Amino acid sequence: MQLFHDFRLQFGDASAAHRAHRVCYMTIWIVLRDTATRPAKNPEVRAWQKLQLELLESGVISETNLAYADLEGFIDDFMGLALAGEDWELLASLLGLMDLMGIKYSKKKTEAPHYKKVMLGFVLDMKRRIAYLEPEWRRRFIAELQIEVNSTEPVTLNNIQRLGGKSIRVCCIFPPLRAYCNGIFACLRAIKRKRSLSHAQQSLFRHDLGLILTTLGAAPSVHLLFEAVKVASIADGALHVDTDASKKWGMGAVLFTKDKAYYLYDEWTDEERAIFDIAELEAIAYDQAFKFFPAAVPAHFARKRMVGRIDSEVARFAFQGNSTSKGVINYCLAGVLRSQVRHHFHLFTVRVATTDNIFADDLSRGNLQGFLEALSHSGKQPIRLRLTADQRSTAAYAAVKAAFKAA
Repeated sequence: MQLFHDFRLQFGDASAAHRAHRVCYMTIWIVLRDTATRPAKNPEVRAWQKLQLELLESGVISETNLAYADLEGFIDDFMGLALAGEDWELLASLLGLMDLMGIKYSKKKTEAPHYKKVMLGFVLDMKRRIAYLEPEWRRRFIAELQIEVNSTEPVTLNNIQRLGGKSIRVCCIFPPLRAYCNGIFACLRAIKRKRSLSHAQQSLFRHDLGLILTTLGAAPSVHLLFEAVKVASIADGALHVDTDASKKWGMGAVLFTKDKAYYLYDEWTDEERAIFDIAELEAIAYDQAFKFFPAAVPAHFARKRMVGRIDSEVARFAFQGNSTSKGVINYCLAGVLRSQVRHHFHLFTVRVATTDNIFADDLSRGNLQGFLEALSHSGKQPIRLRLTADQRSTAAYAAVKAAFKAA
């Protein structure tokens, strides 16, 4: 018998019902696929197979109509959302419909409508429209991560399934952490295939857990986005940040709001030019921009979807979550994700052509006059922000690069 499965129905996924429907149809198709060549030995089962196959071939049973399929479905737990004032009416309608259809449910476990719910380690607060980890669950989860990350023993199947499952669940509701699932998914797939992991796979698993650990530990507030505030496109004046770096001079970054342009720029030292390549300098500029701007002007970031534009394809690829390799760029990725957690915004990174990145490009080349002249045509007020010596320091990036080379 072959086993096919969906990896998961994502927590809070609006399309979960449709995906469950597809799984049911796939189950029928798998069961009946070999009916013609390998009929069941039991005559009653064989008769059922023949009937179901005829219904499938005639189109009575289809991917959009399972009403005639001989299937039983089970729902473990489910939760609904309703507008204030309609909650009791909708709950009564749902329970009445379930009674009419003969769907059994536990009346003892049925809860009255409320605005705050603790479920699977999450606290869902609908009045404040936020979701966050339940403090005690979060503390235990961080402790479990620390034990596994620091362990020198082989990764066990139980730990892969337990910590991997919890990590994926946390990443589902916290968008900034999803980039750290790559190694976890790879290890879960490998463990299902051969029940063991190579040394490299174990290292990748612990590496991703370590990234989740440091990100959660760096967040002074565990409150994160539950429903982000949507913004318009850049063409319509959406909030966005442009960054750039050049070997010849330095780095530049601009935060564009409706009527203002906050900017920062600084020159690289000769030592920095010698240590880092251009992709790493681009990533450092991006990381410093998204560490500093949200702290300096938090009102423009809290509960917002931000667009970050960068003209390095290597760095863009990493910041979109497709790379969890070690090194300076990955260190910058971790920093940007920590900032999203700390300041409650969700970032989407895109690549911008150098010819369209004129503002940050001027700043990265030390051409302040050219930047101000170009900005004057936009009608936005320029406001310069300055990094302190500690904020501007690249010592941590250099240490990461040295460690990566040594490894």
